Amino acid sequence: STDPMDFSFLKTLDGDIQISIPNLESGSMAFKNMTGKIHIANGILEIPQLVAGAYGGSLTVKARLSSQKSQPPSLTIDIKNADLTNIIPRSNERFQVTKGTFNFSTNLTSQGRSQFEYIKNLNGPVHIDVQNGVITGFDLQKVTQKLNQSNSIAGLLSLLGNAFQGGQTKFNSLKGSLMLENGVARIESMKLLADGAHVETTGKMNLPAYTMNTDSLITLTEVKNLPPFHATFTGPLDNPSPNFETAALQEYFMNNVLKGVAGSIKGIKGGKPQDILKGILGVGGEQGSTENAAPASNGSQQNTAPSSQEAPSTKPGQEAEKALKGILKGLF
Repeated sequence: STDPMDFSFLKTLDGDIQISIPNLESGSMAFKNMTGKIHIANGILEIPQLVAGAYGGSLTVKARLSSQKSQPPSLTIDIKNADLTNIIPRSNERFQVTKGTFNFSTNLTSQGRSQFEYIKNLNGPVHIDVQNGVITGFDLQKVTQKLNQSNSIAGLLSLLGNAFQGGQTKFNSLKGSLMLENGVARIESMKLLADGAHVETTGKMNLPAYTMNTDSLITLTEVKNLPPFHATFTGPLDNPSPNFETAALQEYFMNNVLKGVAGSIKGIKGGKPQDILKGILGVGGEQGSTENAAPASNGSQQNTAPSSQEAPSTKPGQEAEKALKGILKGLF
């Protein structure tokens, strides 16, 4: 909200308030056995320490709020060993960390005259540590599985259609350090370690504008010789759009998959390249059917078979390989 906030009423109060609340729920937030003290004097409200049970873990809060604009408010939050399962609200966001043991700490300061200005002027460090969690929205394990299915080009290419669309990725740890400056969170370090994949992320999240722009370097550790590739996420914080830089995947396909089928291409005598490709890709018949097809009539052979005396203009399979590269390029 941009509505003005006035804390001058604190000047009229002086005293101590003891807090003891067995259960407290507000929306998706739930706390148990909350205890603490509020001290108010000279127009300043201080919470020396407030503790509570939070989602199977513990919450500690320290805060300071002054009626004087020259004294910016401060907030310290520590969450330890909480269960993320019930913390994240269920909605249509594409990417979310929905499970895991959650640790979080921050020490923030700000100033302003409204909620929006307080968000805009947030400053301070944020540390996140999630263990044994799940991220929804993409499936890194599925990517690894598809890339290791080198028996079929079609199987490899199919990952581009749906591997990064939905699903979930289980991970061992997600650790991040961010620095907030004037409401913009700059990622100093963020690493995700999952079975078969490592992800390192850099970038920024603009809280007042509610947007993000990040770049993740993804390394699939169980795919031999595959170089890391990038994934960028831009747009609203709750539903960013992914864009995958596939140059590394193209290079991998060209150098590994094409070589893997080069022998079968070269072993096929006659026939048009597009017909050969249909067989390799599993379209219009079984792979290798060109070799096993029944001989055509003599007349047909004379019209289609190349002369044994005529030197081919290209090496065997070269034309088919060129066409296949064109198909691959068009798919990325």
